[in-house]
Amino acid sequence: MAVGENAPRETAQDLSFYEQGGFGCTIHGESVLLGTASFMRKMDVRLPGNINLKTGVFLAVDRQLSAVFAVKYHPSENVDFALRMMRRSHITPILASRDPNIH
Repeated sequence: MAVGENAPRETAQDLSFYEQGGFGCTIHGESVLLGTASFMRKMDVRLPGNINLKTGVFLAVDRQLSAVFAVKYHPSENVDFALRMMRRSHITPILASRDPNIH
């Protein structure tokens, strides 16, 4: 976590959540967007053509791509065990997530 590594904290203003899979705010007068690749395209942020990252999180400042974070999902051991037991018992789990990368 950045706070634990003495990274500076900034105050976000005008925080907005978008149904397209991201959010935006203003920091020091600059427009900041964070979300999925499809969200960035909908918000007119140009992405390099060679980015093929299905579970990435993208950061843009003033509509310019600034950072890309690769996210890898691993269930914890107890969740993995529970999912395997449900599958063996022919129970279909329903996943409810607020993460826009999970479809």
